[in-house]
Amino acid sequence: MVFAPASLILTSCHLPLSEALGLKSEEPQMDAVEYGLRCSRDTEKNIVKSVNAYLRTKDYRKMYKWKDKGGIKNIDDPSSDPQLEYSYVQFIKESPRWYLDISPNVDLRGIHRFPKHPDCAWTLYFSMINPESNSESDTVYLNNFLSELLVGTGCDNILLHQYTDSDYRR
Repeated sequence: MVFAPASLILTSCHLPLSEALGLKSEEPQMDAVEYGLRCSRDTEKNIVKSVNAYLRTKDYRKMYKWKDKGGIKNIDDPSSDPQLEYSYVQFIKESPRWYLDISPNVDLRGIHRFPKHPDCAWTLYFSMINPESNSESDTVYLNNFLSELLVGTGCDNILLHQYTDSDYRR
């Protein structure tokens, strides 16, 4: 198993996700992040198996494989939506609510969503849903959850994008 670089693991577990990722308090609240998983496209099954095993330790269900319905934006070119075949998805409706998906970085046309990171065959998107309604302990839990989830992928990873209220993915 390959672990995430220590500098990328969220060690400030008692801070809101935005502060733990280095955003200053006067900056817009960051509700979501997207990481690149440094691996080859054929590590898909190992990633899914590892993430599902981690989710089981938290008593969550495994990820679902969903056919792409469109709508995810390319960060560098928002006018060009990627054409993905599918993504792996899981979300929790109970508090603290969250959503995650693992998607290919290269779409069906061969276009990278994050062209500066061709070494990342997969991306992991994590979002807090209604973070303003989270208690401090919910925020701590979600920060720890994301840190452990990244390590649990079994891949080296890199932060590709931090989303804010004015910057959305869909």
